[in-house]
Amino acid sequence: MPANLKSPSNKHRQNNRLLWWVCLIVWLPAAVAAQSTPVDRRTIEIHHLDWDFTNQLRTYQIRDEWLARAETLRQQILVSAGLWPQPAKHPIQATIFGKIDRGTYTIEKVFFESFPGHYVSGNLYRPKQTNGKVPAVLCPHGHWSYGRLENTSLNSGPLRAASFAQQGYVAFTWDMVGYNDSVAISHRYAPGHREGNAREALWGVNLLGLQLWNSIRSVDFLLTLPEVDPEKIGCTGESGGGTQTFLLAAVDERIQVAAPVNMVSALMQGGSLCENAPNLRIDTNNVELASLIAPRPLLMVSATGDWTKNTLTVEYPAVRNIYRLFGAEERVQAVQMNAPHNYNQDSREAVYGWVAHWFK
Repeated sequence: MPANLKSPSNKHRQNNRLLWWVCLIVWLPAAVAAQSTPVDRRTIEIHHLDWDFTNQLRTYQIRDEWLARAETLRQQILVSAGLWPQPAKHPIQATIFGKIDRGTYTIEKVFFESFPGHYVSGNLYRPKQTNGKVPAVLCPHGHWSYGRLENTSLNSGPLRAASFAQQGYVAFTWDMVGYNDSVAISHRYAPGHREGNAREALWGVNLLGLQLWNSIRSVDFLLTLPEVDPEKIGCTGESGGGTQTFLLAAVDERIQVAAPVNMVSALMQGGSLCENAPNLRIDTNNVELASLIAPRPLLMVSATGDWTKNTLTVEYPAVRNIYRLFGAEERVQAVQMNAPHNYNQDSREAVYGWVAHWFK
């Protein structure tokens, strides 16, 4: 060994050992924690339109466990929609005009303010013969070419609302943002919605939140009508209107009966910005979100020809498990039509029977 180099002293050796133990003590708990901490799926999953949530559906054994989960999910919906805390409810200033007499019912045009200066437009269908307070049904529409006015064998918004009125209900159908008379705000970057321009993209409007708020204010509108029974308000819509149905029922307990059509699925979760928003489905999916109405009555209508093809064997059992926690299995039901994506006559008749069972 060169004369100018010295072997480590005992003191140096002790210091090195001490440093090694300090590092081990600091590193080991962090390493163990890293192994035991669940992997954040956001870091490893890139969801797409056809993502399959079937293997991610949860089973709950204890009602309190679900109630805590439900409270978290409701807040997640509202935060994602930009409605937490809830905006102030200004007077809706409803205008009802242009009555058309159809013999047993009437149709009227409606517009009101959901936000100051932003209008919801639609049609009000009312039975001519009423005896006291009557139930009311909200009828949001899906992404059809003619919106609430679509009238084909696959789906007829006017026929659905008119049929409800003939059965003694008040029915209200209104425009998605950008459809028909709702043209103040439109989004060319929202699939299925009318084209807008670059200026509107700069407004940063949360389309899902705006439509959910329009739905909440539509309940407020119905409650301004003296003939409407506030304890008997239902909601049913198809496709994107199905998304509106179960999101509204999740956050607004005034909806007593719901029938989302062709939308509650562990497969496709919604193809438009009015059905999707950042963080909405982090660690959840439409099956859980639709279950938030429990134990209020829920009818799941599905079709063999779209993404609800597995409802009877996959999604319905998962939702029924939630109702089981409340001892309310009779309050959830599922039906399936041998048809493509629809709200056709068979689907409508199933919904009429379900709503009548609870309201009539």
